Amino acid sequence: MSRCSPTTSLTLITLPDECQVHILTYLRACDLSPLQQSCKFYYNKDRIHKVVSYFLEEVYGRNLTHGICIPVVDNDTTDQKVPAKNTKVKKGSVQPSSKAGSSLKATSSSASSGGDLKYTLEHLRSIELTVVARVLSLPEPKSGFYVSKSWIKKTLLWLETVNDPSTNNEPKKLSKKQQRQRNRRLSDVSPPWPNINSDILCEHQKLQRCSAKTARSRRKLMDKQAWKVLRKLYPDSTTLESVSGECLQCLMETEAAKKTESDRLEQAKLERKMPLANPLVRRFYTRTKGVPTDCLVETSGGQVSVSYGSCPLIAGKYVILPRSWCHKWRRYMKTGEGGMPLPPDSSALLCDAHKLALLPPHLEAFLCGKTAQLLASVKHDLISPPAAATAAATASPVGVRSTLDLSIVNSLMAAGISQGELASQRVAMMQIQEEQQQQHVASAVPSFRESGCNNDLLDRENHVVIELISEEEWTALQETGCWPKQVSHYSVTVDVDSNGQFGFSTLPCRDCDASGLRFTSCASVKNKFRSKRWEPKSVEQKRIPNLEY
Repeated sequence: MSRCSPTTSLTLITLPDECQVHILTYLRACDLSPLQQSCKFYYNKDRIHKVVSYFLEEVYGRNLTHGICIPVVDNDTTDQKVPAKNTKVKKGSVQPSSKAGSSLKATSSSASSGGDLKYTLEHLRSIELTVVARVLSLPEPKSGFYVSKSWIKKTLLWLETVNDPSTNNEPKKLSKKQQRQRNRRLSDVSPPWPNINSDILCEHQKLQRCSAKTARSRRKLMDKQAWKVLRKLYPDSTTLESVSGECLQCLMETEAAKKTESDRLEQAKLERKMPLANPLVRRFYTRTKGVPTDCLVETSGGQVSVSYGSCPLIAGKYVILPRSWCHKWRRYMKTGEGGMPLPPDSSALLCDAHKLALLPPHLEAFLCGKTAQLLASVKHDLISPPAAATAAATASPVGVRSTLDLSIVNSLMAAGISQGELASQRVAMMQIQEEQQQQHVASAVPSFRESGCNNDLLDRENHVVIELISEEEWTALQETGCWPKQVSHYSVTVDVDSNGQFGFSTLPCRDCDASGLRFTSCASVKNKFRSKRWEPKSVEQKRIPNLEY
């Protein structure tokens, strides 16, 4: 086999015209223009005309090119236009119109009848813009390929800018306001980016995961033909098929991150609730009355003593804790909100002037036996001595009064009721009478378990609301690590002896006001003035002229 000489070797330009047309159709107008200017072989109007015609007939098809009106030029470079309107892009879509029917048919007829009319690369560029606008305006199918909606919006806005309204036969007149709005909207328009789906790709170059609502607002489906056209014009785009779904690797990483976070929260919850394994700490955590019920003095019948003037606590040592710290600690143990609190600091109980203990009024009233519970209002829940002493005397013995009249008994016996039935009726009436007397006694003397507390009222009457815990509970809180051990703390304790006498570790201050009424009054006056926007006006005195010379 003889080797061909360099002058007779096969090159690209030696291929037949059909092959040349097929090869050139893989390029765009922006790629064909440099090729035409750099190579004399491709600077041929007939060959360019064949390429553009092949684009119209075979590549884009009749569905996308039907009705496109473009001008054609002859060999004398005189522009001739088919009598039809140009395609106009407006408000994100292209709406071509034609008064003379199909422009392709008109173009072919004019090319065959009058002169040698040829397509140019400018025509191909106009065809590409119109085809892109028509593809983006197609309805969304049920399945196909995903396209970024932000890219579509950007492209349609750019097409509206590229379209020159002065080429229309009947340009629409815009008002000055509409012209300013249009100029403002198109002022920062730039060509669309080469990768259509760059903003909906994940780090693995797959379809990014998102919710259904976000998916509808960020991506759109297109059929296979439309995506083929877009991929030809923007070859750097990433293909995303709807059947492939979202990125599985991102799904696995998301699930793994959720599992890790869930395990971390569960481990933190177990470590946070570890002190609750101690029964003393658990008892303090579930407490709502502010005082340990097992440390209250009980009567012989198992009821809590509500006698006036005596301390309701049994002998022992108790620690005073601010109720705000107790709320913060219980909220942290329950939800972990706010982080681990610092050790309880009772320095808020000290007065600023003498550094002595300011005992809240509700604590003193409870220790003196004036209130039935610790968290009770001093003014509204006081136990009066006459009510406590005479509550039991008002109740009459059950069975003293006759439950059934003698005439009623005779009538019932005449009606055929036996003595046993009459006895059962008498017992039922006595039980009803006993329940009524118990309700009367309960209403006369407030019960420890049923009386509630008003938090707002407590805050108004006390500068600090406190709770009491036993010495064993205080030791358990320290040993189980309920707060950081490196931080020092200060606490006030109260000692109760067997005779009901009590004393504090820090001497109480009797000169300063321990109630919260002073703060409430100042705040109310301040809010009152603030609501009326009251401001003290400075009275300017008139200047008296000096008459002495």
